[in-house]
Amino acid sequence: MMFKKYRKAINFFIFILIVDLSIEILQVTIKLGTFDVDDLILNCTGAMIAYGIIRLLLRIPFINKLLETTKRDYLKRNMI
Repeated sequence: MMFKKYRKAINFFIFILIVDLSIEILQVTIKLGTFDVDDLILNCTGAMIAYGIIRLLLRIPFINKLLETTKRDYLKRNMI
């Protein structure tokens, strides 16, 4: 995962909830849409499902090694 503090499910959930709630409030504020609780529920549920899938995939040694190699190569290329 990209940010270490979001590796715990509860931290990730709170982050997603805050971002989604901010978007919903912004829609109401600029009158570009309506505040819909269903959007909050579905977006948070979808994000948590994606989080779970990613966590499961990271347990597969081949995928974990591939991501580490990609990350290391990326850092090498972008170091000045």
